[in-house]
Amino acid sequence: MVAHLVKEGGEPFRVLVRNLSYEGCEILSERALVVGQSVELEMPRAGRIKAQVRWVAGDRAGLSFLLGNSIHEERRARIGV
Repeated sequence: MVAHLVKEGGEPFRVLVRNLSYEGCEILSERALVVGQSVELEMPRAGRIKAQVRWVAGDRAGLSFLLGNSIHEERRARIGV
């Protein structure tokens, strides 16, 4: 599925979403991403979801959705791990 990714303070750009689950997804992106980076993923009919980049391998990256239901999740996003 084609979606848009927004880096902090940046403009949305297109990505391809693969392996979507309740906890996260894999994306294909032509733009560089950094592990620990906070982003927002905008998917059709789902709106924007806050996420954190968990791994990067070339043009692929894994995102972990930040659903705001865990103190551990908030801390992980704040310190970038």
